[in-house]
Amino acid sequence: MTSLSIKYGKHAINIFVQQCFVDDIVRLNSGYMNINLHEKIDTCWSIYGLTSMSNCEVGECVLDCIEDGPVMEYYIEKNNHCIYVVQPNAEWLPLQVYRMARNVMKWLWSESNYIFMHSSVIDVHGSGVAFMGAKKSGKTSTLFAALSINGVSFCSNDDLSIEQKEDGIFWAYGWPRSLCVRPDCMYLLGRLFPKLESVIIKHPGNNIAVNSSKNYYLYPYEMKDITRKELISKTKLKCIIFPSFCENTHRRVERLNNSDALKKLEENLEAIPEKKCIGISDAFNSRDNSYARSVIKNMSNHLCFYKLYQPFSKLEYSKRFLEGLFREIL
Repeated sequence: MTSLSIKYGKHAINIFVQQCFVDDIVRLNSGYMNINLHEKIDTCWSIYGLTSMSNCEVGECVLDCIEDGPVMEYYIEKNNHCIYVVQPNAEWLPLQVYRMARNVMKWLWSESNYIFMHSSVIDVHGSGVAFMGAKKSGKTSTLFAALSINGVSFCSNDDLSIEQKEDGIFWAYGWPRSLCVRPDCMYLLGRLFPKLESVIIKHPGNNIAVNSSKNYYLYPYEMKDITRKELISKTKLKCIIFPSFCENTHRRVERLNNSDALKKLEENLEAIPEKKCIGISDAFNSRDNSYARSVIKNMSNHLCFYKLYQPFSKLEYSKRFLEGLFREIL
């Protein structure tokens, strides 16, 4: 098997897969983490990608149901820091292996000074802007509108880690997670970026046989190709926008006070770093939520916050609206 080491921040993970899957792993990474081929780092977690266990079971077996594909089967040896991902389907194996590596990395980060939030994030001329909210609040569609603006780079969708520094500085880190796009948002993406028609989307979850939700899945590197925008892994957070749909109003923006901003941040704070592959959670010693709450309290006092109201039926016009907002606040 071929070895790869993945490093992100202060942490590292080993991946072992057949040579035929190496290019897929590198492509899925999309430049977020540092990958070194043929390197093995001692004293860190190792993820093995296997098509079968060859009747030799090791560790505890876990079966996770994944909404966009087949069941994820893996075996954990906690004392040896080894995880064996077993997937006979070659189309899914590299994706499930990389997901496991990403999720282990997030749990490792949870043991350090990072918090996790349900949010998309972009970079606007060196300043980070996050879009936070519940499902179907407009995060992804507002992200698409923002990416059509000059000077905007893509960082992450629905997956944000924040590191608090001194003097009220907060670094926002993205993660290589696929975008789940509803058909109506996919139509919007095509209107904003005509190149969508020429990009072949390769996520196996787009296979009709496994896609009961009829949503589309885009890899981060595909978003880079579609939007022709730079993909960056981190940005200095300056502003958080909470989008919402309201068909009976014109687009408008409302500045939030510290108290209202803190409530919104609490609603979007993730209690655990990763909900998928939850079977690995008890192998890590993540911080309790008191630290995360102290960070979002400081965020509410140092960042600027806005509530954005917009009608989905005219969302393609939000580009000009966001352009003006960015000029005003950044």
